[in-house]
Formats: sequence, structure tokens, C-alpha cells
Amino acid sequence: MKAEFINPFIKSFKRIFNTQFNQEVEIGDISVTKQPIISKDLCVIIGITTDLSGQIVFAMSESTAKYICSTMMMGMEVAEIDEMARSAIQEFYNWVCGHSAEDFLTIDPPHTIDITPPMFSIGQTQMYAAAGLILLVPLKLQNDGVVELYVSLKSRVI
Repeated sequence: MKAEFINPFIKSFKRIFNTQFNQEVEIGDISVTKQPIISKDLCVIIGITTDLSGQIVFAMSESTAKYICSTMMMGMEVAEIDEMARSAIQEFYNWVCGHSAEDFLTIDPPHTIDITPPMFSIGQTQMYAAAGLILLVPLKLQNDGVVELYVSLKSRVI
């Protein structure tokens, strides 16, 4: 997997938090992680297809998920991760991956990607990536919450 495949997701996540929520996101140390991915309390999994294949996993604590939901809903308190909160979280990460598709067109050679509908997982789970190599990018939010971005992609472009 090329390291440049993580940049569109980082850029999109930061851009959305900055432009929509007026908040900065700090990027932690990027590392290669071994399988399996051990998720936090909650995670959202989005498949990537077309010129790339693989998965993107956004893992976070319940409090970080509530913070993101609350931020999306203009500060409204989120007491639990109910159906509405799950929908908001899935839509947020769908938004991140959808926006990243634009940035993949600027890679040399350009890559077209399609994304699958997001899947929401509650509770600690182990996940194995078919693409092999997994890069981990910690995304630190202003409330000190962290979203762990796992990227496992391989190119189908020759």
C-alpha cells in the first residue's frame, strides 16, 4: 500500500472539522499496525472499491462518538448512542470518505474510488484486513478524544 493513500482521508477529516465545526484536528504519529485491528468501543467501517480495494476503519471511544454527534448537532447533548446518533456518526464518516474521493483524483496516476455504505460496530471487535498492510493514523480532537483511522488499501491501477 502506498503511504499517499492515507492523505486524502486525513485531509478530508481535517477539512470537515475545520470548515463545518470550526475546530482543528491534530494528526498523531502514523504507524504500521499488525493484524488484527482491535476496535475501541465503536467503529465505522467503509469499503473502498474501483481503482482501489480495501477498508477504512474509524475506531473511537463512546465519549468521542458522542462528542462528534454533539458537534454535528450544534452542541446538543448526546446522552446515548441511539439510532439517531448512529446515523449521524455513519453520515459523518460517509462524508469524510466521499470528500476524500476528490483528492484521489489528484494522485499520480489518478485513482477513482467508490465507497460502500458505512457499517457501524459497537463493542470491542477484532478485524482482519484483506489488503494486508494497515496504516494507523490517530486523529486528535479538541476535546482530547481520539479517532483511530485505520487504512488498508491496495491499488488496482497498473
